[in-house]
Amino acid sequence: MIIRRMKRELVSAREVSHLGAELGAAIRKIVTRIHRMAPALAGHDVATIEKRLQDEEADIVAQLRIVDDRVSTWRQAE
Repeated sequence: MIIRRMKRELVSAREVSHLGAELGAAIRKIVTRIHRMAPALAGHDVATIEKRLQDEEADIVAQLRIVDDRVSTWRQAE
């Protein structure tokens, strides 16, 4: 079991809980941003809406990269 843990094949419940909470918080933040943005787009032309959605998408991808970096750092540290 020690070797499997060293190879990162086993993860403690505490570690999974911590990372799960962090991932959940990131997802909630993203969904909330999209929800709040929708009413602000009403009445705009398609080009403006597409541009704002693309900008928001870029921000979301950046947030997900941060979470991915955290997971990668965590895996290397253990």
